Amino acid sequence: MAGQRKGLGGFITQLALSVYFAITGLCMLGLGKTVSGEEIAAVAEFFKQMSHVFYIIVAVVLVAGGIILFVRAFWHRFSIIDTLVQLVILVLWIAVTVVTLVNSSGELRSAQIMHWLLLLAKNALIIGGLFTVWR
Repeated sequence: MAGQRKGLGGFITQLALSVYFAITGLCMLGLGKTVSGEEIAAVAEFFKQMSHVFYIIVAVVLVAGGIILFVRAFWHRFSIIDTLVQLVILVLWIAVTVVTLVNSSGELRSAQIMHWLLLLAKNALIIGGLFTVWR
């Protein structure tokens, strides 16, 4: 298990991220739309005219990233491409987080501030997990 270099926590985090990204991407491609989160919907709304194309690109990148993270959990890195894909996912997820939080900023003035903080915490966990499994 190559993932054990970071300990059991890093290995579990990497597996969880791989499953999360792969399933989110597959749901975005139409294999279970009920699972896709409001983060992606906020990004699609943000890009309005090109949202369908952007939506598909994001889905494919997430599926590819999920597969790469899964493979890297058990085997050593297999090329520079996996590092590039992981960097793209990190930048993409930071952008998704910013867009989601900006679109939800109205909740800061209402009684739904706890929902906004939950979105922030969830996305911070994902970004922190990506930094944790980065090699």
